[in-house]
Amino acid sequence: MIRILLAGRLAEAIQTTSYEVETSGPTTMKMVVLDLVRKHPELCPYIWNDTALPRGDVAFYVDSVPVSDPSGLSDVLRSTCTIHILQSSGPPVGMCWSTDWRERRSSRRSTTSPQYAEPPITRLL
Repeated sequence: MIRILLAGRLAEAIQTTSYEVETSGPTTMKMVVLDLVRKHPELCPYIWNDTALPRGDVAFYVDSVPVSDPSGLSDVLRSTCTIHILQSSGPPVGMCWSTDWRERRSSRRSTTSPQYAEPPITRLL
């Protein structure tokens, strides 16, 4: 049995965080996601775009590893795997698991650093 875990708006749309799919034989990620959308059609606009491809702000993971084909969802699944489907509410999905985020964050100049602080107010007597 393949288990699908949903987060955020996807879980809110169907009022549950998990869905299980019975499989008999090899199946692909796309077949499992289509089964989920058939059962819960309200997820369709959250997962698919107008051209029937996965939306750019949705990420798919199999056993905590990003799928190798995020646009075609052709990854073959084991019958006991766990799928995570996440929808980004911020930057594009490609940045969700960026490995250089610490470097980018530390290289930004903060407006709260001492060099930007206002000079102390001196009282005139």
